[in-house]
Amino acid sequence: KDYIKSLNETIDFDITPNRPDCFSHLGVARDLSVKLNKPLKTLNAEPISYKKNQAKKYISINFENADDCPRYIAGIVKNVKVGPSPDWLIDRLESIGQRSINNLVDISNYVMMELGQPTHIFDYDKINSKEILIRKGKKGESLSTLDEIKRSVSPNELLITNGSTPLALAGIMGGLESAVSDETKTILIESAYFNAATIRK
Repeated sequence: KDYIKSLNETIDFDITPNRPDCFSHLGVARDLSVKLNKPLKTLNAEPISYKKNQAKKYISINFENADDCPRYIAGIVKNVKVGPSPDWLIDRLESIGQRSINNLVDISNYVMMELGQPTHIFDYDKINSKEILIRKGKKGESLSTLDEIKRSVSPNELLITNGSTPLALAGIMGGLESAVSDETKTILIESAYFNAATIRK
């Protein structure tokens, strides 16, 4: 179907740090529904079919300290096709100041802005060890992040690693080494809850 670019106005909210529950469209809508005494329209999405616990065959997930990351969920999706996003998605992201990258990265960003749950997408085939280890940084370690900056890692920073090499700054930014590219065929989708004290800047 043809998409007609939206001409709707955008409302810019300045949310204070003590209200992270409002860092998404759903969060703001939930707050307004209480204030205005209006029913909240819940997400009407059909569940997708998937094989529960099958990701264990493809990736192992381990923690140096479970208190740093109380919950980490990973899903494997095969036979993906990386390409440009549809116009409606590009328009939605541009309206909130987000630049379109590709369909996979864009939908990850869209879900975060819509629902408030951050996700990250790794190129599964670039995780050679087939292991995810969440741990603190080590002295002398570095990570080239998606913004193409090589960053020194401190022992206080939480990392997503392949067991030895850093893949991402947990809850902050992914790394170039495991980034999605045009050649990506299989992805690992991360959805995690990190202890705020470990990722606060």
